[in-house]
Amino acid sequence: MPPQKVAIVEVSLPMLAQFLRLPSNVKFLKVRQTWEQERAGKFEILVEAPNLQEVHPGNAFPWGKCVMHMEFCKSDEILHIARSEVENY
Repeated sequence: MPPQKVAIVEVSLPMLAQFLRLPSNVKFLKVRQTWEQERAGKFEILVEAPNLQEVHPGNAFPWGKCVMHMEFCKSDEILHIARSEVENY
């Protein structure tokens, strides 16, 4: 097997929020990935936003969803993320 061309890239939580074009009132708190999620190419992000339901101490965090709104860029001929929102699931 030939050697791979790989590198580890560090990404900050604010940078990830900017990439997803989330509103400034959404705060990324933590990233987590289980072994199963790694194999599926997924990970979890714990977020805080004013429109989400309250979670009392000791209670489990509820699942949410990220809704991405896309725009087609005629000059690049690709879809871009125009904005995203975090909502309760």
